[in-house]
Amino acid sequence: MKGKKRAALALGALAALPPLSAYALFRLGFCRTGHNIFFSTDALFDKYRRAIEAEARWLESLPREKLTIRSFDGLRLSARYFPREGSRGTMLLVHGYRSLGSHDFALALRYFYEQGFSILLPDGRVCGESEGKYITFGVFERYDCVSWAKEASRRFGKDRPLYLCGISMGATAVLCASCLGLPGNVRGIVADCGFTTPRAMIGIVAKRAHIPAFPTLALIEGYCKRLAGFGFDDCSTVSSLEKSDIPVLFVHGDADAVVPPEMTLENYRACRAHKRLLLAEGAGHGESFAAANDRFRAEFEAFIDETIEDARV
Repeated sequence: MKGKKRAALALGALAALPPLSAYALFRLGFCRTGHNIFFSTDALFDKYRRAIEAEARWLESLPREKLTIRSFDGLRLSARYFPREGSRGTMLLVHGYRSLGSHDFALALRYFYEQGFSILLPDGRVCGESEGKYITFGVFERYDCVSWAKEASRRFGKDRPLYLCGISMGATAVLCASCLGLPGNVRGIVADCGFTTPRAMIGIVAKRAHIPAFPTLALIEGYCKRLAGFGFDDCSTVSSLEKSDIPVLFVHGDADAVVPPEMTLENYRACRAHKRLLLAEGAGHGESFAAANDRFRAEFEAFIDETIEDARV
């Protein structure tokens, strides 16, 4: 009898392992931690540490204003706004997974500013000073992009040109926001190394970590649906771009080992609006501005010239 009881307990423990391990992975990948973890551009930071630290000091020397809004689901979201005298428009910069805008865009901030743009740097939900419990891989973040764009339009003027620029998960968020009724003064989107869908990106991460699609990944999605309120198929850059009329500059490093460059090519093919494409030779994840600086500048400036006067109705 005791042997049967021990066997039953062992079987129960084994049966509990997949749900428990899936929950642990859910907590690790989708829940707020006690601090920011800069996954988006860690390699970039290590490679250009001194330059990034110098740019951080420059950014801190600028006058700024703290802004807050309420998200569609009631979260308090925070941002820093860096006004430029004689501004020709605003760059709304959306960072990647567990990061901050001042980190992901560190090497490009001065360039955008010198190009005549004021800078709006939101902290994504779960990150920095913004509230939130769960990261949703673009599903809820896309609505936050719309909220910030509407706040920028209201606060800085409906006629002031506004560009949304995203990197990694932030690129996915801004692309998925492109069909959700952005203000008419949004002139365009700059999307650097965005992925196609949460399922595709999470699947790639799981495969690299040797996490089986069944049952573990299926259980993780179950926790996402039940606790965080989203599923892996709830947004798609491809379907969003098929419905959008907002011009897009697509950027991706051809040596990106995090998000496959093929995802940006798929997004590019789906885009029905005016578009440009830069595949930065030799650039890793989030590294296109640093590794292909001259080409990025040329493509960006051409894109701005082509779109800044074209207000959408």
